[in-house]
Amino acid sequence: MRKIKTWKDVWGPYFHYHWGYVTDNFGTPAFSIDLNWSENHPYVKNLGESIAKVLETGEEPKIPYVGLEIKDGCDLYLAEHRLGSFRGWGYLTGTGGLNLPEEMARELQDQMINYVMERICLNYGTDRED
Repeated sequence: MRKIKTWKDVWGPYFHYHWGYVTDNFGTPAFSIDLNWSENHPYVKNLGESIAKVLETGEEPKIPYVGLEIKDGCDLYLAEHRLGSFRGWGYLTGTGGLNLPEEMARELQDQMINYVMERICLNYGTDRED
């Protein structure tokens, strides 16, 4: 079994956004749009494409997103509207996936979330208490 130290050892390469999901080349989900939104809604579609681009290249969007925040550990919100969820928990912890301990899985998922949020959001993390 390969050594897993960071989120990049789990997801990637070649991220893309399609049908409401950001997945890597192997189909491992990284982000999914909430079912209350159309995957073709302009804001959500741009957000999905921005997340895929950040995961793929690390490149920040030309205009950063404002007001996005993470709630409940992995859910992405704009004000009170849940836009979607960063994914991978089942693959990380499942017996059909990597079967990682929950603490390690949580750390890897948090690494990926912070990597994305620090690049797509204006002032992400500057007002957080953790």
